[in-house]
Amino acid sequence: MHRTITAIVPIKEHSERLPRKNFREFNGKPLYYWTLDKLDSVEEIDQIIINTDANEVIEHATKHFDVEISVRPDHLRSEKVTTDIIQYEIRRTTSDIYLHTYCTCPLLTANTISKAIREFVDSDVHDSLLPVTKHQNRFYDSQFNGVNHDPHDISPSQELEPVYEDNGVLYIYTEATFEKTGHRLGINPLPFEISKQEAIEIDYIDEFKMAETLHAQRLNTEGGT
Repeated sequence: MHRTITAIVPIKEHSERLPRKNFREFNGKPLYYWTLDKLDSVEEIDQIIINTDANEVIEHATKHFDVEISVRPDHLRSEKVTTDIIQYEIRRTTSDIYLHTYCTCPLLTANTISKAIREFVDSDVHDSLLPVTKHQNRFYDSQFNGVNHDPHDISPSQELEPVYEDNGVLYIYTEATFEKTGHRLGINPLPFEISKQEAIEIDYIDEFKMAETLHAQRLNTEGGT
């Protein structure tokens, strides 16, 4: 039986660390364009919802993509409301599975999104999907104690115990998961590894420039998003 999948993309007008980053020109298009473009190409996704307070998105996104605009209520327009936005969209829509991503992750590919969906749908034991990036470097805690190594052991880094970062670029969950935990992660999330390049998230201008360069190289070699 087909399970309906809804993608939620929050796009806010104001960005604190990099002003108007969602709307800056990124390889000839506004940054937000590229995430909508790749989501639109993922065949497993049935519906794309943009939760936004940005007039530019409200006026232009539906001209280019098959998306629904959900105008963000005033009480959800502060900086730290991710959980409230998820709750708002889940309670006003109906879907078997929800996918949550951001337009600040332009290097995440449609193939990776599709693979994540398939792995989650095929899983019988996991109630959500956690996006992770694998690191095998020497990490220290705030007291400079070795997290995954003995500081006096100079074994090659590839022999270190891996450490996994929640990279924040893609989450998958159900309404039941959210209602149970109040969070996009459930009791038993499926770790889904994403490469360091695809996991680049733009918060600052140097990240914007680096991501744009890598994205341009991909466009030139592959012709895709």
